[in-house]
Amino acid sequence: MQRLSASVLSIGLMGSVACYVHTDAHMLVPAHRYPRVCSAAVAFFDHQNPPQRGYLTIATLSVWWPADMVAFVSTVERAERNKAAKLGANGIIRGGLVSDSIQPKYFADVAGTAIFIPADSSRVVAACTKAQGAG
Repeated sequence: MQRLSASVLSIGLMGSVACYVHTDAHMLVPAHRYPRVCSAAVAFFDHQNPPQRGYLTIATLSVWWPADMVAFVSTVERAERNKAAKLGANGIIRGGLVSDSIQPKYFADVAGTAIFIPADSSRVVAACTKAQGAG
C-alpha cells in the first residue's frame, strides 16, 4: 500500500511540475547580451502606451502552454517577466491581447516585447535590493 501511495504521489508531482507556461524569446540582436536582472525589476507597459523614455528592444516574446492547462494572463506575465529578466530586460511592452476569456491570445502571437530602458538603472537596483531583502 505504501508503494502505491508513493507512486501516485510521484505521478501527481510530475504532472504539477510539467504544467507551466513556456516563453520563447526571439532576439533582435543575438550578439549583444545584457546583464541579468531580478524579475522584480521588470516593469510592464501597455502596447498602446509604451514608455516615453528611450529604450532598446531586446527580443519579442511568445508563449505557449500544454493544451490541458489553463493559463491566466497573470501566469503568462510571470513567465514573461522571468524570461525578460534572464535576457537583461528591465521592461516589457505587453502584446496586444486579442482575447482573454479563457486562455489569453495575442495579436501576431507576440505576448510582449522585452526592452532595456537605460534611464531606469536606479529603479532596477532598488527593486532587486528590495526583492533580495524580502527573500
